[in-house]
Amino acid sequence: MVPPYDQFCPVAVSLDVLGEPWTILLLRDLLWSGPQRRELLSERNPGLTDDELTDRIATLTAHGLLAELDEPKRRLVLTESGQRIGGVIGALYEFGIPIIMDSEISDPMLAYAVADLGRRHRFSLLDVPRSVTVRLSVDEACVGVEIGPGMLRAVECVEADATISCTSPTLATVLGGALTYNDAVANGEVTVTGDPEAAAILGDYLRANNS
Repeated sequence: MVPPYDQFCPVAVSLDVLGEPWTILLLRDLLWSGPQRRELLSERNPGLTDDELTDRIATLTAHGLLAELDEPKRRLVLTESGQRIGGVIGALYEFGIPIIMDSEISDPMLAYAVADLGRRHRFSLLDVPRSVTVRLSVDEACVGVEIGPGMLRAVECVEADATISCTSPTLATVLGGALTYNDAVANGEVTVTGDPEAAAILGDYLRANNS
């Protein structure tokens, strides 16, 4: 547990509430994806223990940032006060962009990015025309991606219908929306081997939202 700062300052007392590990990430998930079951919050944050999740939910609820909906399926939702955290999350996101552009990506980080795409696009994935497997190779990291109607998930990096290769800055730029997959392929920042149509099925979902 993060010790209190014992400072008569709004920033300090805010950190007393929000400074625990995982707290900001739980608020991020609820802000970006709406009401969530606690099981999904746990799934989205590998490494978060059940005890930690219970503690963070209790803290956020006690401070009026979080509430539980009885129906459907006892989902957790941000309150009006919790929604105000959006400015903090947005500032952290913008601050992190140049850092992540210069960071080395690992297999677990890449697998998390793929899993997050599956969650974000879960509704539009119903329109995927056929099932394919694509290797996503970013710098030294690699993950397999199974994509089909209603599904986009990370699997072991094995032989696939196609391979998409790029650097981590390029992936960050594409996921952030500043560069489309098609433009990245056209200008050579993304290379494709194997079936280009299979790669394009995944490429269409290499973006952070459903727009």
